[in-house]
Amino acid sequence: MAKQKHAKPDEFQKEQIRHLKKELIRKDQEIRQLQKDLGYNQNKDSNRKNSRKEKNDVECLECGKGSLITLDFGIRSFLICNLCGYRKKI
Repeated sequence: MAKQKHAKPDEFQKEQIRHLKKELIRKDQEIRQLQKDLGYNQNKDSNRKNSRKEKNDVECLECGKGSLITLDFGIRSFLICNLCGYRKKI
């Protein structure tokens, strides 16, 4: 049997665990990056009825710079500025 380079016998196992945890984190990051490159989203719901966003060419009433986005919830609609956060119930 070869000499252990650690003083305590369980240090080698602890080092292996740390190494494997780091490797797992790297692999998870790599998977997320590849999924992002492919456009994969597990929680993606293409038939969302509750919140549809439509972009308008209307300028914000408060700041005058941002464009207003219509957020439709079926019963209620809101106009929201993409710059200043102005909101108005329609």
